[in-house]
Amino acid sequence: MENFNNYQAKLFPYAYNILGSIDDANDVIQDVIVDYFESKRENINNELAYLVKSVINR
Repeated sequence: MENFNNYQAKLFPYAYNILGSIDDANDVIQDVIVDYFESKRENINNELAYLVKSVINR
């Protein structure tokens, strides 16, 4: 998996466009990434796509 900062940079535009707040966007990204690491990930083929969808849904 890429490092956290790379994913955060890629996920930020999605979260910010939906929420309109830098702090809220960063909070959602952090929550999604923590949940991702705590879950079973063996069925996830595309990590970035999964994380983007999770941010959008959150």
